[in-house]
Amino acid sequence: MKWFLIWALTASLLILALLLIRRLARRKASARAIYALWLFAALRLLIPGSVSVDAPSVAAAVERAPVVQIAGELDGAESIEYKPTGEVEARFEGGFAGPEIVAEQVTQREFDLISALLALKRLVLPLWLTGAGIVALAFAASYLRFSRSLRRDRSPLWIPGSPLAVYVSGAVDTPCLFGLVRPAVYVPAETAADERLLRHAIAHEYSHFMQLDHVWGVLRAVCLALHWYNPLVWLAAKLSRRDCELACDEAAIERLGEDERADYGRSLIRLTCERARGSAVATTMCAGPRELKERIRMLTRKSHSIAALVLAALLSVTATACSFAGGES
Repeated sequence: MKWFLIWALTASLLILALLLIRRLARRKASARAIYALWLFAALRLLIPGSVSVDAPSVAAAVERAPVVQIAGELDGAESIEYKPTGEVEARFEGGFAGPEIVAEQVTQREFDLISALLALKRLVLPLWLTGAGIVALAFAASYLRFSRSLRRDRSPLWIPGSPLAVYVSGAVDTPCLFGLVRPAVYVPAETAADERLLRHAIAHEYSHFMQLDHVWGVLRAVCLALHWYNPLVWLAAKLSRRDCELACDEAAIERLGEDERADYGRSLIRLTCERARGSAVATTMCAGPRELKERIRMLTRKSHSIAALVLAALLSVTATACSFAGGES
């Protein structure tokens, strides 16, 4: 269970660090740079191990904690007992010599924590796997249901020069990119009927494609399934989706040209919606009022600080390295 505790703790601390870096850098660095910060969180959330290096290490701090060390020595104990003298006695399976004194000078509070850790150790793996399975099945069902609805209601739309297939579908409320192996753009009929709105939507969804967001959407779902119990991971997923849209707005403006900046903002306003039909792994142009305000504000900024970008990158790399470090500091 120790690896699981270290994984959850280091991932949570890294997310907190990235949230702070994001807050400090978001008005200075580019939207795509801010979005890239979540790559570090994804690495920690998807990789449970640690690397033995001489660096400040959360893993080493956890392993050195007296309560964790004593709990490790009690691994396999059939029963434990706390003595008024502060000793902890344990009976081990197959032990014929009677109870063994495992630790001394332990307080009642420490013993209660040790007992809780041992009880949690027996429950954590089956509970974690059950929760992960339920969340993964929910995401898979959502993906398959949306995929089926798109296949049933779509008609091809020929766009000269478009590198992606484009379909008009009544199953979507707003333009979106969907599909892991063969991603395609789906737009509602209202968008397809407006040449300018359609051009902006294609530019936005193509930016998603170039950022591999159809892949990152699946990895985001995997992270949520693995860490379903952690509210910080759900918060990170929500913010990363928001940053993803900001990054694509920025890339779309570069693709369309500066002359389209104001018109693109008007297109975003026309596409405003609180919640779009679809899968959690689909990318959409939909935005609620709060997100829309942030996206419009981003469109008014044209310059970014290189210093802020470099500082954010250095801090993120350092925080990620510390989260993976497993050696003594």
